[in-house]
Amino acid sequence: MNRRDVAGQAAPRAGGEATPRLGAARPANGAFAKARQPRAIPVDEVTIELYAHYQFERAEIVEDAGDMVFVNLFHAPVGKAMSYGTAYELFCRLAKQAGFRARPHVLRHSAITRLRRAGVDRRVVQEIAGHVSVTSQDPYSHVTDSDKREAVEMVAAKRRQSRS
Repeated sequence: MNRRDVAGQAAPRAGGEATPRLGAARPANGAFAKARQPRAIPVDEVTIELYAHYQFERAEIVEDAGDMVFVNLFHAPVGKAMSYGTAYELFCRLAKQAGFRARPHVLRHSAITRLRRAGVDRRVVQEIAGHVSVTSQDPYSHVTDSDKREAVEMVAAKRRQSRS
């Protein structure tokens, strides 16, 4: 992910190159996206503010970290784009310190579930997630016991209302 992409201000990459995909050359950090086209994901002010703080702290450790968002600050090669393996390792280490077991992909599930619960239109969620089909988001949406309870109470309330 390039820095200009963070604030949802994705610009075409130099030379008009497309987002890397399977079978395409990978960038320096070895990462690739499955998407066939670059896309922007909007973020809120808090995320932008946190990223600004990260940039400030990063500049104190690494003078020129290049154009990548995630760079190695405490792991060789310092200042270079973070590899998927290093990012995965960092995530798992932080999750363990926080007292739970998780993988980075759980953030995708959480985001899609939260968008759906907030009542965001399925087509909008589809675009944000980068899914080809609206039904692709179904495995990412998780139902809780309170969701089930709310559904039963809604039906009961409608039944009571129709009897009145």
